[in-house]
Amino acid sequence: MSAQPEIDFELEIAHVLFIDVIGYSTLPVDDQREVTAELNRLVRATAAFRAAEEANKLSRLPTGDGMALAFFTTPEAPTRCAVQLAEALRGQSKFRVRMGMHSGPVSGVTDVNDRSNIAGAGINIAQRVMDCGDAGHILLSRHIAEDLESYRVWRPYLHPLGEFDVKHGVRLGIVNFHSDEIGNAEIPKKLTQVPPSPVITSAPKRLRWPLVWTSIALLAIAVAYFAFSGHPSAPSSSLESASPPAISDKSIAVLPFENLSDNKQNSYFADGVQDQILTNLSKVSDLKVISHTSVRQYKSGITRNLREIGQQLRVAYILEGSVQSAPPNRLRISANLIDARTDSQLWAETYDRDVADLFAIQSELAQAIANQLQARLSPAQKAEIEERPTHDLVAFELYLQAKGTIDSYIIAEDVRAALLKALQALEQATAQDEQFVLAYCYLARVHSLLYFFDLDPAANRVLLAEAAAKAALRLRPDSAEAHLAMADYYFRCQRDYDRAQSELAIARPGLPNSTPFFILSGYINRRQNHFPEAEKDFITAVRLDPRNPNAYNLLADTYVLERRFPLSDEVSRNVIAAGDDTPIVRYRQAATQFFFTGDTSPMREVLAKAPADLDVGGGETPTRVLLAILDHDYARAEQALAISPRQDFQDIDFSFYYPKAWYEAMIARAKGDLPAAQAAFAQVRAILEQRLLLKPEHARTLAVLAQVDAGLGQKELALHEAQHAVDLMPLSKDVYDGALVLESFAQVCTWTGEHDRAIELLQKLVAIPSYVNYGRLKVHPSWIPLRGNPRFEWTVASMAPKEPLRK
Repeated sequence: MSAQPEIDFELEIAHVLFIDVIGYSTLPVDDQREVTAELNRLVRATAAFRAAEEANKLSRLPTGDGMALAFFTTPEAPTRCAVQLAEALRGQSKFRVRMGMHSGPVSGVTDVNDRSNIAGAGINIAQRVMDCGDAGHILLSRHIAEDLESYRVWRPYLHPLGEFDVKHGVRLGIVNFHSDEIGNAEIPKKLTQVPPSPVITSAPKRLRWPLVWTSIALLAIAVAYFAFSGHPSAPSSSLESASPPAISDKSIAVLPFENLSDNKQNSYFADGVQDQILTNLSKVSDLKVISHTSVRQYKSGITRNLREIGQQLRVAYILEGSVQSAPPNRLRISANLIDARTDSQLWAETYDRDVADLFAIQSELAQAIANQLQARLSPAQKAEIEERPTHDLVAFELYLQAKGTIDSYIIAEDVRAALLKALQALEQATAQDEQFVLAYCYLARVHSLLYFFDLDPAANRVLLAEAAAKAALRLRPDSAEAHLAMADYYFRCQRDYDRAQSELAIARPGLPNSTPFFILSGYINRRQNHFPEAEKDFITAVRLDPRNPNAYNLLADTYVLERRFPLSDEVSRNVIAAGDDTPIVRYRQAATQFFFTGDTSPMREVLAKAPADLDVGGGETPTRVLLAILDHDYARAEQALAISPRQDFQDIDFSFYYPKAWYEAMIARAKGDLPAAQAAFAQVRAILEQRLLLKPEHARTLAVLAQVDAGLGQKELALHEAQHAVDLMPLSKDVYDGALVLESFAQVCTWTGEHDRAIELLQKLVAIPSYVNYGRLKVHPSWIPLRGNPRFEWTVASMAPKEPLRK
């Protein structure tokens, strides 16, 4: 007896396009093969198909006389594919097709030939919808039509026909998708034979039909499956996923301790005590412990409103204290545990010991706090807390200085200088104590950051990062921090995301409250196109460290990539509510509003109020230049660039630095000063060539070089370089950098007159997470050559906001 096919019952929601060739069975066999080959070619040539395939978000099911395509992105993906296929078929007479679309659950199966396939209600309903149509029809189920109705660009195409009994007695709402050029406006013949149920038309141009029992049944099946299997659901698309969480009874913030020593220069000592107590508590998985970056902002020595701090950090308890040293080697540490909800003291203790007992005191204090909060402490966690990080207090001080810098590098005015200073401190710390595992972990991380951001990509930087991570693992093979450092090395220096994920899996149990862990995990998940997982990682990082700019910027940035701008805006609102009402936070919120609406006025208002030298990481000068160019005030643009002492700047993303000459070229290009533009482009080219000597296959650098050569009029060279960059960084390898490289390719095509190819690339980018959005396409001068092109304007219009951001 042959084995039964093995079935994978994991359900996913797919957006299905079913395509059928009219009259296929009546064709001679040779004609059938020719038609099938041509249909396959036309479908594969659509930008929507290619984008989903490269992002690994597409499953294909041959059906003999057509095919079913299951897109695991958005309802727009099959719609764009159908429109692009209909455009390709227009005017040809070889064959005609009909199409049907539906969103619903599908699952993977293994067929009798041991090949992976898909099946499920999503496929079946799409076929039944399609079966209602005639040649040229694009028919939609009510379910997917209501999803598309949310997009203003699709509303004119949606023409409800009513509800009909289809195969096996299933009753479906059917919508005809057509315009003057696309689809078939006639009512399908099959549907004229059966009168439809009335369509509710109380709101013109809006689909308002009762729920059909089929949809309810499918939803019940999906809910039952997820409840039974424990499969994690995707993050909510509502504002709830960006809203503050409820306050846990087992949550705590350890605020900076006050230095009561006569020598006020010993403040580092008090900082070190607080830092280590926090680090020890963070190892307890039963607690939520706010990370260092957020609590560091509540300075000691001033009156602190603990209730307000508890609300801002979303914690039930706050630990504060003081440190006092006395000659010759005595130490007094006092600690007070406060219920932030009632501002009442629950516990207090004072420790009078020898300085040599510092780490023992910190361990005892952390365990006492865990007991007060009734937190479960495993034997492994207890052992971790009791272990001394180092026996050398000088090495510990150096480590703390570097750690603070590295954890908050994102807000440094000069990231390179800050990281190099931290590097020097860590080298001194490891020289002072060659067994200092945590210092080696941060040493590996700083080498990896310098290499990754091209800030100091010395030839031996990768080797130094690897050596430091391996040193940590050699000293402590079971160290979660050491495995985190190795994961960071694989991610930043080798771009080996799978090995990085393996190291993170080892580190995860030992770092339940580690913001750096969740940030790195989110980074990697995002690049591997695991956006729901990345979103969860960044949400966790923000909840553990609500005032950490790296954490909340990454969460907001992820929503920008997904074009979920209201959620990105909500992140900024929450940050401001948590006490970080700063010019840079306001600026990044305004940038999100620009991406969403194309309105530059919020950015203008924020920059007008901000300090003139606001330029965190070199991120604001490019916006000042852009706004001046949009105003045709080129003198102001040149002045904004000239007054900055920086020589390189970040632009749309936080991982690439553009030379100053790049913006000089943009200004000259906007002015129409071709000689000045080409002179500036030549300077940029020389800088990028130097970078490529150290990283010859760095796709982002090569992609920007292609843009430079396009600006220099070297069309063939630019196109070749852009294609090479795409080949080095395909979407399947890294959807984040892959999309940025693809956008550069689109820019090259725009500047070299290959406008159709540019629009195809942009349409592909619109179908995946990327920085291509309504505001940038509508406003940015780089896309001026495409303005007025109907396909480009249609693409821009398809991303127009459906509703305003909340006030």
